[in-house]
Amino acid sequence: MLKTPKSALMQYLENKVKSNSPEHIDVTIIDASFYFHLLPGAALPTKFGGISSHILRKIMASEGDEIHFVSDKWLSPSIKDCERAARDGSVDSFKITGGNQKRPANWMSALRNAGFKESLVKYLVASWSDDCNVKHLGTKTLYANDGDTCYKYVVEGNSVMKSEESRYSNDHEEADARMFFHVHKITGQKNIVIRMNDTDCLVIGLGSQSNFCNHKVWIYAGLVSNNTRRYIDMTKLAANLGESLCSAMPAYHAFTGCDYTAAFSRKGKVRPLKILEKNANFQNSFTALGKEQTISDETFSSIEKFTAEMYGKRKSQFINDIRLELFLERYKPSGKLDEARISCLKKMDGSTLPPCHNVLKQKIKRVHLIANRWNSVDLATQSPISPTESGWTLGYGSYQILWTEGDLYPKTIDVLQNDKDGSDDEDINDCTDDLAMESDTDADDTTDDETENSE
Repeated sequence: MLKTPKSALMQYLENKVKSNSPEHIDVTIIDASFYFHLLPGAALPTKFGGISSHILRKIMASEGDEIHFVSDKWLSPSIKDCERAARDGSVDSFKITGGNQKRPANWMSALRNAGFKESLVKYLVASWSDDCNVKHLGTKTLYANDGDTCYKYVVEGNSVMKSEESRYSNDHEEADARMFFHVHKITGQKNIVIRMNDTDCLVIGLGSQSNFCNHKVWIYAGLVSNNTRRYIDMTKLAANLGESLCSAMPAYHAFTGCDYTAAFSRKGKVRPLKILEKNANFQNSFTALGKEQTISDETFSSIEKFTAEMYGKRKSQFINDIRLELFLERYKPSGKLDEARISCLKKMDGSTLPPCHNVLKQKIKRVHLIANRWNSVDLATQSPISPTESGWTLGYGSYQILWTEGDLYPKTIDVLQNDKDGSDDEDINDCTDDLAMESDTDADDTTDDETENSE
């Protein structure tokens, strides 16, 4: 699946405002998976009991009276299956039996196993209620989740009191969404800092900014290892972008490429965003795509037109026509027909063409589900839209991307193959006519390679 650097979008957005660090911090929210990857594997304690104490001591040293340690919910099957496979990840069973158990020697390799991370979170949530952690918790309040359930930890006397906190319990799969669910549920007017390093998180926050307008929110991004740590004033950035563009960002980000969807070859994140910034109709369409329960024909047509503008075709609207037009512009053969065909094959690069209608349709379905999940962070239950109705298929216990439906190549290919006999006297217009016929009859069809690269 074709990828594009998501960080380019974060950099472009954060450069729109000058962000200062907060004068004071009331609440710090930490992405657990991100934090696990920050831990120096070689310097970690060798046993899980020591790791539990080490992590608790470090996170409770964060600023604020409240610390929220928020983890993913590891599902199988999941729409993350393709991304896990691409990263050599797994969901193998792993069990932590107690504090004396030794950790895996290769910490970073262990973190590629979702089963290990799930077991680690369960162990941490259970072990932090031990009274030996009184000195680490101090006067602060800790919230940490295990699956759908969130727990609260406070010190009373010389004991750690652990209780279920239903206010923050939810069934969202991603920690990115869970963190903003916490933001939405925090009462009062607070200065909140979210520690993470993911463009998805910034986009989700911008899209849901209107849900927590009483708070001021900063993203604390970057790594100390490459000297990139900095604060991004998300409240200030949202005001700069405006509500219309912020509401469109979740669907736009998913459409131009994220962990679940392929990117458009050589289009990136920034150039399409500049088109979106200038067009209120496109902003409204992406907002609708991320919030409506079903995709309207009007929304699909508008997104199709946006795709056309991404490929420099403002006057065109139908993606199949644009696909044919661009093909002829770049690969129109010259000379005798047999030579022309060979020339076309040698120069052909399907990734430079936009996806056909059927491929675009499946992509928009995937974007619809993802953006709806990202936009439901004010709810304890994520969007109920089914992956199998939104551009994925379920097979062998995992979700696979459904690139297109229907025939994978046009029926007229047989005509082109059999046309060789007696075709030496034909001129180039006949080749063009065949290509036009292909577009008119089965332009939605595509090869597997074109499907993956052109999306």
